[in-house]
Amino acid sequence: MKATPLLRLPLLLLILVLLHAAPATAQLLINVDFGVGLASPKTGLAATGLGTNDFWNVYSHYSPRHLPGKAYQTNGFLDKLKLSDRSESAVSLGVTNAPGTWGNSSGDAMFDHFIFPHNGSNISLTLRGLEPGSYQFYLYGHADADSGPEQNSLFQLRTGTNALGPLGPGSAPGWKVSQGWQEGRQFVVFRDVPVLAGEPVVITVAPGPGGVAVLNGLQILSRGTSPPKIFAQPPPVAPATYTNLIVREVRYDGKVTDTEARFTATVDVESLTTNEVSAVLFQGDVAVFAPELPAGVRLTRESSDIYLSLKATTPGTRTGYYRLHCSKPGVHTLKLEVIARITKAEPWNSIAFTGPAAATASLKAEGNTGVEVELLSGALIEGATAKAASAVAGVVGADRVVSLRWQSKTTEIARKSLITVDTTAAAQVSPTVIKFTTALRYELLQASAPRLTVGLPPGHTLTRVQGDGIRDWSTAKATAAARVPAGWSLLTVEFAKPVEKNYSLTLYTEQPVETTPLAVTLAVPQPLDIEREAGTFAVSADDTVVEVDAAPGLRQVNASTGTLFAWRFNARPFSVAARLKRIEPVLETAARVTARLEESRLVVNHAVNLSVLKAGIYTAEFSYPTNFNVTDVRGANVEDWKATAGKLKVNFTQRVLGTHRLDLVLEQAHKTFPAQITVAAVRVTGATKETAFIGAASAAGIRLKTETLTSAREIPIAQLSQRAGDEALAFTADAPDWRLALATERLPARVMAEVFNLVTVGDGLVGGSATIRFGILNQGVQEFKVRLPAHWKNVEFTGPNIRRKEQATNGWTISLQDKAWGGYTLVVTYDYQFDPKKAVLDLAGAHCDGVERET
Repeated sequence: MKATPLLRLPLLLLILVLLHAAPATAQLLINVDFGVGLASPKTGLAATGLGTNDFWNVYSHYSPRHLPGKAYQTNGFLDKLKLSDRSESAVSLGVTNAPGTWGNSSGDAMFDHFIFPHNGSNISLTLRGLEPGSYQFYLYGHADADSGPEQNSLFQLRTGTNALGPLGPGSAPGWKVSQGWQEGRQFVVFRDVPVLAGEPVVITVAPGPGGVAVLNGLQILSRGTSPPKIFAQPPPVAPATYTNLIVREVRYDGKVTDTEARFTATVDVESLTTNEVSAVLFQGDVAVFAPELPAGVRLTRESSDIYLSLKATTPGTRTGYYRLHCSKPGVHTLKLEVIARITKAEPWNSIAFTGPAAATASLKAEGNTGVEVELLSGALIEGATAKAASAVAGVVGADRVVSLRWQSKTTEIARKSLITVDTTAAAQVSPTVIKFTTALRYELLQASAPRLTVGLPPGHTLTRVQGDGIRDWSTAKATAAARVPAGWSLLTVEFAKPVEKNYSLTLYTEQPVETTPLAVTLAVPQPLDIEREAGTFAVSADDTVVEVDAAPGLRQVNASTGTLFAWRFNARPFSVAARLKRIEPVLETAARVTARLEESRLVVNHAVNLSVLKAGIYTAEFSYPTNFNVTDVRGANVEDWKATAGKLKVNFTQRVLGTHRLDLVLEQAHKTFPAQITVAAVRVTGATKETAFIGAASAAGIRLKTETLTSAREIPIAQLSQRAGDEALAFTADAPDWRLALATERLPARVMAEVFNLVTVGDGLVGGSATIRFGILNQGVQEFKVRLPAHWKNVEFTGPNIRRKEQATNGWTISLQDKAWGGYTLVVTYDYQFDPKKAVLDLAGAHCDGVERET
C-alpha cells in the first residue's frame, strides 16, 4: 500500500524523538592553562587533544601580571569549566597554595607559564562534578633552570579508594615545542582512572628534586565511543622507562633446622600504572610459592607463566629468578613461602639468596634449642644481642642478600679454636698520661673464632679498638674464671663473621699520671684463650725521665731511634717497674708592647714571643695588671683561655716546643679623661728571662709625656722595631717587672674660619647664603657658634652630622653628632624683604665666635 503524506509526518517525528532520547556518547576534553591574564593564549593541541581549535580554560590570580606591593592570592576556584568545544560543563576546579607565577621559553603558550608555592610545600587541586566514567589525566609540571635549578614536579592522584602515584617527568632542559611532546619528559599521564558519581578527584603536586612544586597545565580526557586521539609526533629521544612497580617493604620471618630453612616473606608492593609491569623478587637457590595472590598479580619462575598457588607443588631448587607481574594499580601485600637450599660446611649449615630491592628489609630467624644462629650479612637491629644465639633479628643490607649460618653449640665446643698471638706493644710516657698501643696479630690454627677476648690492666682506659669486620665490643670486670690477675678488666670483641686463619687487632689504651715524680708499673693488654704468645714491648717518653727498676719476664734488646727501652717476651706474665720524673721546661719571653690611649680607653697589645726549651708545654700561665681586662688572646694552636683576678691561663691544642707567638690584648676603660696612665709588664709564670720593647701612641688631640720609669729606659723612636705609624714614645726593658707612668694632655682645639657671603637682590626680596669653612687643628670640635644679622629671616643651616641648632638672640650654637676633625663646612641660607623704593640695603654677613682667626 502506498504511504500518504499524512502518514509520513508522524514517522519522521518518531525518528527524531528516538534520536534525541538516545544520544551517542562522545569523548569529552577539558583543558586548563595555569598562568596569568583573563584568557588563555593557548588554543589547540598539547600532548593530546581533539582538534587544532581546542579551547583552554585559564586559571590565574593576576592580570596581566602580579604588581609589586599587591597582596599574593594563595587559593582560587573555577566553576563551570568549559569543554574543548567551548560548551559549559558542571566541572569545578579548586586550587590551594599556589600564589607564585613564572614562565619558560618553550614556544608553547600553556607550557610557558606555571604557578608555584612560595614555601616549598605542595599544590592541591580538587575537581568536582565529573560524570561517572573512566578518564585520563595529563599533567604538566616543569620549570627551566633560572635563578634556581630545573624543577620537575611529582604528581599523586586520589579518587574514592584509589590512590595513584607518585609520577614525575624526567629532566627536559631547554625543551622547545618544535621537538615534540614526550611522555615522561614534559608530562605524565594517569590512565583509566575510574571516577564514581559524587566523588571528587584530588591531585597533589609535590616538589621534585629541585625542591619547588610547579604546575603548567592539565588535560582531562574521557573514555568515549572511540579511543583517545593521539597526534603524530616527530621521533623523540626515548625517555627513561618507568616500570612503576615499587617494593616498599619486605619482612622475613624464618625457622632453620638441620634439614630445612623456611621463611615467610611479607612483601608490600605498589603499581603505578594500568599496564602490566614486573620486577624480580628472588634469585638464588630458593623455591617460592604463594598460598594466595590478589587479583591482577601473578608470580613466575624465569620465563614460565605457571601460576603458583596454594595447590602448586614446590618447584625444584635450581638457581633461578622469581618475577612478580602486576596489572592492577595500587598497593598490594603479598605473603610468600621461601625455602632456601642448605649448604653444609662442617660444623656449619648456611643459606644465601637475594631478595627484592625494597626500601626497607627486616629479618627474623630462629633455630631449635641448642642451635646457634649467626647473621652473615646486613646488621643486627638495635637492642638485639650481638652474640650468636638461637634467634637473630636484623636488617638486610644494600646488597639485598639474606645470609645466615647456624650450628649446634656442642659442635662448637668440640672444635675449639687453637690460636697463637704475636704482640707488638709500645708505651709513650708524658708528664700527664701514658699512652699504650698494643698490636695483636692472631694466627688461628684450627676452626674459626666468632669473638676474641683480651685482658686490660688496672688503670687502663680503652680509647679505641681497630680491626676488620668488628660488629661490637664491650668491657666488663674480669671474673674469677678469667685467667688474668685481680683488678684486671675483660674486653670482648664480636665479629660480623667469624675470623679465620689470620687476624690483626690493635688496641689503644691510656693510663693517667696524676703527679711526678711517680713510681709506676707498666703492663700491656693480654690476649686470652690462646695457646701461645710472644712479642716485643718498647717505651718512649716526651718531657719525662724514665728510670727502670725491674722488668720481670722481659729480655732487653737494642732500642730503635726515638725509643728509650725495648724488650722481648715469650710468655706471660711480665711487667716493668719504673720511676717517672717530669723534665721542667725552660721559658724565655721577648715582648713587643704597644700602648694606645684613646678618648675613653687605654688599649695595650702584648706580642709575646714565647721560647720553650728542653721540654714542651700544653699550658702557659701569665700574670697581668688587675686594673686591666683581657679582651683577646690570639696565636697558633690556642685551644681556649681564661682570665681571672690578674691570672691568665692559655691551653694549647698540642705540645708546644720552640718559639711560639701569642698576642694578648688588654683594655682599661676611662669614665673621665685621665691625667696619667700606667703600663706594666705581663709576666709568664716560670720564665727565666723576660725582655720587652714598648711603644706609646695616642689618638688625635692627645699628647703623651714620659713621667716615671721603673726598670725601663727611654730610647729614640727610630730604634723601635716593628713601629706602628702613630707611636710617639719608645722604651726598652731588660727586667721582668718593668713599669711606665705617662702624663697625658688633651690639646685645645685651634679653629680658623673662612666665610664666603653670597647675596642675591630681587624685586623687594633679598636672598643669600654664607658658606663657612672651618679649619680644625690639635683637637676635634663638636660645637660651632655663629652670629647672624637680626634682620635675616628663614634661616637654615646645612652640614654633615648636625644634631641640634639652638638660638640665643642673634647667636646660634650648632651641635654635631660626633667631633669634626681637620675641617668642617657649614652653609647658612636666609632671605628677607625690603622696600624697593629705598636705595640703602643692610648687607651684613655671618660671623663666627670662638675661632682663632676669621677671614
